[in-house]
Amino acid sequence: MDWKEKFERLRQKHSVVVKEVRQQQQRPLPVPASVPASPAPVSNADLRLKNFKEMKLSRNKVVVPNLLGRYKIFRAIKKGRRKYYQEKTLIKAYTNLEISGLKIYIKGKELNQYDLNIWLWIIKKFHSHFNNEYLVSFSGYELLKFLNQYRPSKKGYQYLDDVIKRLMTTLFTVQFNYEKKYRFRSSLILSEKANLSDKTYCLNLSDPLVMLFSLENWSLCDFSIRLALKQKELAQEFQLFLTTHKSPFWATKDVLYQDFGSEYKDKSLFLKDFRRRVIKPLQGINFIKKIEEKETAIGFFY
Repeated sequence: MDWKEKFERLRQKHSVVVKEVRQQQQRPLPVPASVPASPAPVSNADLRLKNFKEMKLSRNKVVVPNLLGRYKIFRAIKKGRRKYYQEKTLIKAYTNLEISGLKIYIKGKELNQYDLNIWLWIIKKFHSHFNNEYLVSFSGYELLKFLNQYRPSKKGYQYLDDVIKRLMTTLFTVQFNYEKKYRFRSSLILSEKANLSDKTYCLNLSDPLVMLFSLENWSLCDFSIRLALKQKELAQEFQLFLTTHKSPFWATKDVLYQDFGSEYKDKSLFLKDFRRRVIKPLQGINFIKKIEEKETAIGFFY
């Protein structure tokens, strides 16, 4: 991955990122009037942005950044067990998927799969009305009705407010080493304006984190599949993981236990529950088409 190119945009707009020493660069010689100037080269980052803006998505399709399939940013969390990270805490990658030189840290409340559903919907809305200010406007009624998490009600709007607050207050620190060390700190949502009378919202998104979590190497996910899983968070996490990999995906049972069984002390009990809590629901909604299980590994066809 060309991470230097990605962070070029950050260096230009945010003073917290180390500035390049441009004084040493030679100025290009003036082009004679008789010779037409060559068009400016287009970077890969600009091409990715152009593709993102021009991509047409159906109602149930959403962009899923592959980075979310590599790092445990949004996890399956049991009810009442959401952690609060007082200090900057490293987000671990899934086994053998760590990107060399990239470190992602979190400080604040742990984010779960419900938070991810809101974030993906916000990115989908932003994509359909792309603007360089990274502002996205929507009605709470529209969002809650689409997600079908809660019907538009007092409880539903409170749920939405809580998620937005977490996405605003959970701080990410992204560090990357490329000859020099670069760093960026931000939350996913920088600010919120809301009309509490008609429940409309205007959010200012963090453009570097939108780039990292949406523009770079994405896959397309059917939102209706995630919604069909309802409150089965572990199945949602694994479905996201599979979405960012090609089918068939093979994994050893030891790797599955290491990545998705942290709450289990016994591997055999985890595998039994994994079949019940993950494989069966994903087969039930026809996401997983076939399973091949061997003594030490499982193959997923989807």
